[in-house]
Amino acid sequence: MRNYFFFLKKELKEGIKTYKLPILLCIFFTFGVLSPMTAKFLPKLLPSLLGEGMNFEIPEPSSTDSWTQYFKNINQLGFVVVILIFSGILSHEFEKGTLINLLTKGLSRTTVLLSKLTYMIVVWTVNLVLSFLITWGYTVYYFSDGKSPHLVSAIFPIWLFGCLLLSVFLFSATLFEKSSGSLLIMVLFTAAGLFLSIIDRIAKFNPFSLVQKNLPFIQGTEFLSDYLPAMCISFLLIVLLTFGACKVFKKKVL
Repeated sequence: MRNYFFFLKKELKEGIKTYKLPILLCIFFTFGVLSPMTAKFLPKLLPSLLGEGMNFEIPEPSSTDSWTQYFKNINQLGFVVVILIFSGILSHEFEKGTLINLLTKGLSRTTVLLSKLTYMIVVWTVNLVLSFLITWGYTVYYFSDGKSPHLVSAIFPIWLFGCLLLSVFLFSATLFEKSSGSLLIMVLFTAAGLFLSIIDRIAKFNPFSLVQKNLPFIQGTEFLSDYLPAMCISFLLIVLLTFGACKVFKKKVL
């Protein structure tokens, strides 16, 4: 347990030293600020941007628009940024040979992987919560309309799906010594999940449905309990992928 916290502390220090954590923090802070501001001020700017000849009626913005923009930023950009920030979490260790000395001194390979997964999940959680709270604060300030009552129901599936992506990435990182291989696995995993999303019969079993129903969750038109199978499968995949990563890493020649 002592080695686990030692390695976790090492990861956090390295993330700060290489500016990866501050960069990620700034990006998610921007998501939090930009989402409600875009919803508030973009409708006012559009007429001047499109010219006076364009006559159309723009509906009054609401809290729904703010959260729609937030979910779009996280689902389209947030996940990509997180994976890119962590893309070298194992490959850099392989290239520099930094793990060899630690492992020869008795550090468990399982401890290494679990500390790295914990590090990624903690960083992901902190940044997601930060951006969420900022968005919530500005949304309440700009739009006190009560149209988004179920906030936790919308943010929890995003967090869980992010943890799943990180476990997929960690497993793929144990298979390849270069980050390009891990990123390829992530692309294939995403493509497969999106393809299965078009099959309505299995939507509630597909983990990707957790990031496709955020607005209905927040409005209460869809209920999180209906997607319990997808959440259970996500948890199961996280456990299996973590177990598989440890097994592969134990047999890997460094």
